[in-house]
Order: sequence, then C-alpha cells, then structure tokens
Amino acid sequence: MNIRTSILETLQQSNALCDDCLAQVTAVTPRQSINSNCRVMESTELLARTRETCLRCGRVKIVNRLDPRKAIKVDAGAIVVSSSQSNPSDRPWYWEGNVQKRIVELLKSQGCTLHSESDTISRQQGKDIVARADDGRAVWVTVKGFPDKSKNTQARHWFAGALLDLARYRDEDPNASLAMGLPRGFTTYEGLIKRTGAVRQFLGYAVYWVQSDGTVTRDDSPTG
Repeated sequence: MNIRTSILETLQQSNALCDDCLAQVTAVTPRQSINSNCRVMESTELLARTRETCLRCGRVKIVNRLDPRKAIKVDAGAIVVSSSQSNPSDRPWYWEGNVQKRIVELLKSQGCTLHSESDTISRQQGKDIVARADDGRAVWVTVKGFPDKSKNTQARHWFAGALLDLARYRDEDPNASLAMGLPRGFTTYEGLIKRTGAVRQFLGYAVYWVQSDGTVTRDDSPTG
C-alpha cells in the first residue's frame, strides 16, 4: 500500500486529522511525506485541508478531511472516486446547513442585508453568515450543527472551533455584532454554553438557538 492510499483509508476511519496524527496512525516516516502527499491530494480535490480541531490530538491545526462531495474508496490499492453530492433536503434538521438556513431567514426578516453565506455541503471556508444590520453594524455568525458520529466528543470539538472563530472575528472588528448558531435540544451544546459564560461575556456574542420545528430564538444572556 502506498502513502496516499494509506492516508485515505485512515481518513475513512477517522476524518479530520492533522499531519502529525496521520503520520503516527499510518506509521509513515518522515512526517514531511504526509504533508507533501496531502498537499498533492488537496490540489486534485481528494482532500480538503482546513484549520480546525484535530479529532485525535485535540489541537487547532491544519487538518485533513476527505472531500464530502466525493465517495472515495481504496480497492486493491487503487483509489476509486465517485460523486456523493447529497440533497440538503435529505439531511436532519440539526445539520449545519439547515441551522444556517433558519438563521439567515430570521436575519432577513429583521431587516438585515445578507452579503454571503457559506456552502455547508462543500465545507466552504470563511464566515458562515455575513450580513449588515440596519444600523450599519457588521453581523457575523459562526454556525454548527450536531454530529451524527462520535456525537459528544465531536460536538465539543466543533464548539471549540466556533469559539476560536468568534475570537478571531472580535479581533478583526471590535464593533461587529457576533453570534453563534446552534441546534437546540442537545445537552452537550447547552452545557457548554452555560460553562463558558465568562468567555461569552468577554467576546460579546449572542447565540441563535434553532429548534427542530425551525423556530429560532436569540439569546443574549452570558449564562445561556
């Protein structure tokens, strides 16, 4: 098995791994071989390389993900690629794209001007929702759904990534109106919001809670 097929098989079992963790799991040396091969596969759209939390070491680093738009498998040492683009309507209500959609609808109904929203299927990078309030303030929202695998562990990683987003946004514009969008009804998220009240008060962000029926409520209390 060559290095690239080993990387792909590993990511099929545990997605979102940094180069260091991939090198450890695959036992590939030197580590730079992992980095160079992942960069090549990124250029051919087999992988996406983004800065977020590695699911193995828990550090915020450049991690490698399989391209969600493709079904990738290794067959007898050969890499087989086919399209796996899914219909958003087939996703559960707590999927990130559905949560984002409901928040966008609310912002528009409140008179905000929408400038951009990320493509959640292709995991487009950047701010999830960029809008402007009627008072001229920038409105930036980072949105997370709830995972279907490794639920509580993955949810904590996603929440940590959302906090990092908001810290970066606050540094970028001290006057921007910041918010985090989350699906309601999951104790992991609700507990994390309550336990990070000091961080929330410092960054000054609101939380948009999206219910299973599509209802969205805005919470400005630091204690959630």
